[in-house]
Amino acid sequence: MTPTANPFNDFCAIFDNTKSVHDEIEAYAGYISELVKSFCKDKPAVKCIDSHDPRNNMYTDENDDNRPWMYQVCTEYAYWQTANVPWRPTIVSRMLTPNWYQRQCPYFFGEHTVPHRPAWRYTNQHYDGWHIKMNRTYFLDGEWDPWRTLSVQSKDAPAVPTDVDAKYVVLPRAVHHWDFFVTDTVDDSIKELHKDLVDTMRRWLKEEDTTPTKPTVPSNVIEQLHRPFIYQSPLSQQ
Repeated sequence: MTPTANPFNDFCAIFDNTKSVHDEIEAYAGYISELVKSFCKDKPAVKCIDSHDPRNNMYTDENDDNRPWMYQVCTEYAYWQTANVPWRPTIVSRMLTPNWYQRQCPYFFGEHTVPHRPAWRYTNQHYDGWHIKMNRTYFLDGEWDPWRTLSVQSKDAPAVPTDVDAKYVVLPRAVHHWDFFVTDTVDDSIKELHKDLVDTMRRWLKEEDTTPTKPTVPSNVIEQLHRPFIYQSPLSQQ
């Protein structure tokens, strides 16, 4: 899905001729079946998407571009795309739980390489989670980005702090990475976002250039740096 290509239109079209819940389920099942065929190509679906077989190619392919991300999720982030919380509606199956995802991590990296659970509690404690306060930081989320749920601009997060020089922006009707697109055909909201981002960074850089700073290097080190350098050859040291 990109700012100029929306697959949801094609997805919604499969329900155009349905007249009952049964018809809708059949249409959805057919859509998923074609999706699996496209993904698995000439491999049997059971073997292709079997998450219980440690010999599956998705676990053993060390050249997969997604592998570094999986390592971060398995060890730190726990960014599993699970169903919504039980007290809210969900379009994701409730069979997709954190445990369903987490049990796959040893298949990817070995049971002694990854922790039993990702260290997300440590990360939240170290960076204060939703209560983080950072100056000169541009927090950006798409309105419909699934990762927004975990960000400081989540609908469940507390109000953003007002005592820091930071920007908090939600890009309307956008999903993941839409702010990366720079073509002339993107929505005006993306173009305006780019302009605001550049203007904000320029302001912060200008402020940094004009702000007197104290040296962070210890004074004894500074003194050594100011001493005249006298070259000594290896022979003179013998």
